[in-house]
Amino acid sequence: MEALTNASKMRLQVLRRDHYKCRVCHWMGDEITLEVHPVCPSAASIDNMFTICARCRNLIETWAVVTARSFREPAPALLSSRLRNEKAIFL
Repeated sequence: MEALTNASKMRLQVLRRDHYKCRVCHWMGDEITLEVHPVCPSAASIDNMFTICARCRNLIETWAVVTARSFREPAPALLSSRLRNEKAIFL
C-alpha cells in the first residue's frame, strides 16, 4: 500500500511541476485527462517523468511502432535499394 501512495504522490508532484500541461503539445488538463510518463521504464524520481496527454502518448507510441518496423527491413535489401539509387545517379 505504501508504494501505491508514493506513486500517487509522485504523479501529483509531476503534474504540479508541469503546471497540468502536456509537455508535448502544451494542452491544459487535469488529474483525470493527463498522464505521467517515465522517460525510461525504470524511472524512480520525478526528474525522469513528464506530463503527457493521451493524444500525444498515442502519437508517440505509433511513432515507436513505425520506427521499429523500419529497422526490421533486412540489411541486404536495404543495401541493394541504396545501390540501385546510387547507380541511377551515376548513369
